Amino acid sequence: STEHTRSAATPQPRVHPWLSAPPRHASTCAQVTLNLLGGVKPHRRHKPDETDAAALAAWEKAEQERRGAVRTAERVLQLMHQKHLQRYMPELGRLDAYKEVMELLSRGVAYHHSGMLPVLREYVELCFQQKLVKLVFATETLAVGVNMPARTVVFSQLDKPNDGDTPGHRPLRPDEFWQMAGRAGRRGMDELGYVIYAPTLSVAGLRNLASPIELREMLCGRMPSAVSQLTVDRPFVLRHLQRDIGPEVLDRTLKNDSMRRRAAAITTEIQAAMAAARAGLEGPDSDAAAARRIQAADRCASLAAHHSVSACCSHGVCP
Repeated sequence: STEHTRSAATPQPRVHPWLSAPPRHASTCAQVTLNLLGGVKPHRRHKPDETDAAALAAWEKAEQERRGAVRTAERVLQLMHQKHLQRYMPELGRLDAYKEVMELLSRGVAYHHSGMLPVLREYVELCFQQKLVKLVFATETLAVGVNMPARTVVFSQLDKPNDGDTPGHRPLRPDEFWQMAGRAGRRGMDELGYVIYAPTLSVAGLRNLASPIELREMLCGRMPSAVSQLTVDRPFVLRHLQRDIGPEVLDRTLKNDSMRRRAAAITTEIQAAMAAARAGLEGPDSDAAAARRIQAADRCASLAAHHSVSACCSHGVCP
């Protein structure tokens, strides 16, 4: 509350020992959860009094369904293990990472990050798609290119390490935030998806808390433009010629579309520069007018060179 926030003498909330330090890794968060839940028995409704026959029958039916669901999940997990991981045994079984992942999966918990073994990372994805995982701690790698049946996405922090070798952290960009937040809500199954921001309780205090300005930028900021990463060079052209792939393939690429737009914009600038050059020729003869004519001519030549490069690259031939 506001009163607690303003009071300097208010005692700090008690934090569980497993959460006394900020988790540095998705696997750490998953292991923390497993340790917290290790001594907790699965929740069961209290058995009603035997005198209430209707309630007792309903309770027994619910218990049978629950036990049946548990046995079904165990069988599905065994079948998936035989299909996807058995071929890598016994070498895979000797790894601590394998034992940790399997122990977590048996509890319905998992973690997912780019540093995992690819076969284990893919196995976690398959288990999550089959609804065998109820809680997964993940980095943004889980949100890229994979359709995951998530109903709720929880952010424990809204920053990430800086790109490259630059130390420190930076806030998430709008596209990065929505790429992860957009996983909340399964198409055709959920009417609503829930996105929760729960900053990590740790010794870092409010350092993990995003400011209102950062939140507004993530939610309403401008999305970056899509930029093609296709590099059209001589080896690229030679490979396509060797495979008998014509220019029509490049016509459907984002690179070609951006180059066409660039060529159209440059053509418009050339026409404006040529009009300015003609106006300079028709004007009075002076040093200033001559300088403007030379500048306009240079601009025309530069734009024409760019236009030729754009046209060549859009057809798959670069100088």
